[in-house]
Amino acid sequence: MVDSLDRRKAARCPVCQGPGYTFEANPNQIRCRNSLCMQNHGTKKCPRCGSESVGAVRRNKDDSSDDSSFAYTCADCEHVWR
Repeated sequence: MVDSLDRRKAARCPVCQGPGYTFEANPNQIRCRNSLCMQNHGTKKCPRCGSESVGAVRRNKDDSSDDSSFAYTCADCEHVWR
């Protein structure tokens, strides 16, 4: 088996342990390939209470024209926003 195809040697996300990749700007940082991983949404703040604790991330189902649209749920006040 080719080493580059061996999944056991691939970079893993430190948050969800899914497949990751080395961040070009910082080679010591591993970014997650899963768009729904909390690591990729760490800068979001709840517009209601200001908390940085995101409890859930999911894709918006009602907006079929924009695949990059996400819905967030606050872990503290359970407010849902886009």
